[in-house]
Amino acid sequence: MREPATEMSVDEDELRSIWPGITRPRRELARRVSGGIEVTLYWSAHDNSTSIEVRQLASEVTVRFDVAREAALEAFYHPFAHLPYEEQHIASAMRRPPNSAPFKLPVEP
Repeated sequence: MREPATEMSVDEDELRSIWPGITRPRRELARRVSGGIEVTLYWSAHDNSTSIEVRQLASEVTVRFDVAREAALEAFYHPFAHLPYEEQHIASAMRRPPNSAPFKLPVEP
């Protein structure tokens, strides 16, 4: 009689290709809302990483980026200062007053 399997080894990329909706579990550490912007700090147990999610409530535009663990709290309070370079165009639009027209991502030609 065969012994039951005690461990299952599945390549994470292969699993994502089979089921694209799968994501690494992450735990919400902190959340705040100010001036129509919601900022959330996450921690992932999978790889001990931290990330920030910034969402403009009026337009539902969301930016997510990884941040070094030692800078996570600073990035939570000042997320626009820690945005990756390629996301900086979104930051300027998100900082507009909440009563201005909602931000829409630019469409590339």
